[in-house]
Amino acid sequence: MLTQTNDKKLEQVRELLEQRLTALQTENSGKLDQVQQTSLSSSKTLREEVGSLIKIFGDTLTAGISAMAMAQTEKLKEFRDQLEALTSSSDTRLTEIRKTIEEKMEALQRESAKQLAEARQETSADAKALREEVALNLKTFGETITGTMKDNAAAQKAQQENFSTQLQKLTETNEGKLPALAGRNPLHAPSSRLSGLPT
Repeated sequence: MLTQTNDKKLEQVRELLEQRLTALQTENSGKLDQVQQTSLSSSKTLREEVGSLIKIFGDTLTAGISAMAMAQTEKLKEFRDQLEALTSSSDTRLTEIRKTIEEKMEALQRESAKQLAEARQETSADAKALREEVALNLKTFGETITGTMKDNAAAQKAQQENFSTQLQKLTETNEGKLPALAGRNPLHAPSSRLSGLPT
């Protein structure tokens, strides 16, 4: 009898546990469905938010890139305009500089040619004057030499004439004295031998 009572109680406990388990499963299933629905809803909302954020980011990025591209285009255009202006100005300045240099070179060539012609004329004139001066100096030198030689010849001639005169006088004097000396000197040769001496 006790065994039957215990079996009955155990049966009741088993049924109660099954009821609670069933209720718990039902409750958990409901909660799980609710969680799944909430998760799905949250996922959907999150996807929508992420999609919206991605769209906003994409739009912002596209707008930024477009703005940057436009700014770069404007800067490139401005740079191109400045480069064209600078190139044009440089070409103009180079043309002016080239023209100025060519004019200066032409003027310098003309001046150099003029100075060269003047130098040639001056050189020719100086050479002519130098030739005339040298010719005059040579002529004067020749005349001086000729005069000096004439003077020397005249002086030598006068000296020779003077010497000849003195020699003749000395010879005559000696010839006049020889006979007297011969007569006074007893050791001297006879007059017949002295008469053969040249006079």
